[in-house]
Amino acid sequence: MANAVGQARTRALSRSQACVEDDLHDVMAAAVSATLTFMVNGTQHEVRNPDPLMTLNEWLRSQRGLTGTKVMCGEGGCGCCVVMVTHPDPTNGGTLSYTVNSCLCPLCSVGGWTITTVEGLGGQKAGFHPIQRRLADFNGSQCGYCSPGMVVNMYGLLSANPQPSQQEVENHFDGHICRCTGYRPILDAMKSFASDPGSCIDIEDLSKHLCPVNGQVCNGAATNGVNGVHHNDPPLRCSQNGVSWYGPTTLEELYSLLEQHSTGQDRYKLVCGNTAAGVYKTDGPFTCLIDVKTVAELYITQAGPPLVVGSAVSLSILVDLLKTGSDQSPSYSMLAEHLCKVANVSVRNVGSWAGNLMMKHTHPEFPSDVFTIMEAAGAKVTVGTRHVRETVGMMNFLKMGMAGKLILSMEIPAALPSEVFKTYKVMPRSQL
Repeated sequence: MANAVGQARTRALSRSQACVEDDLHDVMAAAVSATLTFMVNGTQHEVRNPDPLMTLNEWLRSQRGLTGTKVMCGEGGCGCCVVMVTHPDPTNGGTLSYTVNSCLCPLCSVGGWTITTVEGLGGQKAGFHPIQRRLADFNGSQCGYCSPGMVVNMYGLLSANPQPSQQEVENHFDGHICRCTGYRPILDAMKSFASDPGSCIDIEDLSKHLCPVNGQVCNGAATNGVNGVHHNDPPLRCSQNGVSWYGPTTLEELYSLLEQHSTGQDRYKLVCGNTAAGVYKTDGPFTCLIDVKTVAELYITQAGPPLVVGSAVSLSILVDLLKTGSDQSPSYSMLAEHLCKVANVSVRNVGSWAGNLMMKHTHPEFPSDVFTIMEAAGAKVTVGTRHVRETVGMMNFLKMGMAGKLILSMEIPAALPSEVFKTYKVMPRSQL
């Protein structure tokens, strides 16, 4: 009799748990949208049930005819596809602006974004932007294939730093290739905007076009969102050709998706910057893509020592955090210097340190600089599920099974006063 009662109770609990899971699924389904809304060059666009496998580059060229944004390597390495994006900052309600490689950027990830292509800066009919004119004046246009990406990249730098030094300008072009070997006049043109030769462009000259919302000089944000796109749009969920895209906005929603898709026949992938697709192009096929870029809990930072950074923090932001904390430890400055040799600016702007570690976890042969230098620094990562969290060293992280688990954060200790911390990298091209 006791066993029968126990079995009945177990069945009742199972039905209750199933009901709770069904309710949660219904709530998430009601709160998501299959319509993607974003701005391109001041015009709002809505894409219904977008293809999870389509890139922003493909959409811009094939759907809008914005062929100024080129496509070539598909790896984020040549820079001809670079566009500038502005989107809500999940940590403070403000906005973030930076350049990205559109060839790697999934279209489904741009909800609520404002995107600027070279056509949005200027042209023959509307008039050329000062950067475009300067490039032509210095005879840096060459064949013109790489020029649009170069122009947008410089626009992004000047928007963030109106008075860069010549060295900062050169560093910002570490992900751009000139196919005509005319790099000298191109760099001369871009360095003419630097502050050290005394010919810096005024910040007012950067905004060539007026804001489509209020008619004033655009400041990158409007009262209702980024240039009119609302911040509180529901997260995107869409499916095409057997591939589903999910855009959770909370850690709880993310855990639910992991629990749902980490069992059975589903093959899921967590997407932050999608830069791994440029390294391992044959990974997959995946049946589920989960965007973690809008989960605010994954952007947590804590000043050190130890310095704690969330898993969605980009490599560029990690570099800034390490530089800010360099007074606490000389190792932080060395780590920041080394990370600047990983990939290039546009890749580091969107690629997260956790994504780099997951490439190493999935492909042990991958020469991950992040893994190597953080292991040397004694860093640890916190990995967890909804119920269990574990903090381990880098070597032990590689031995962990990551199915259904999530990298949450990393803590980077300060070097001891008696320690000397140095890192080196051998690579086919140098960047000072």
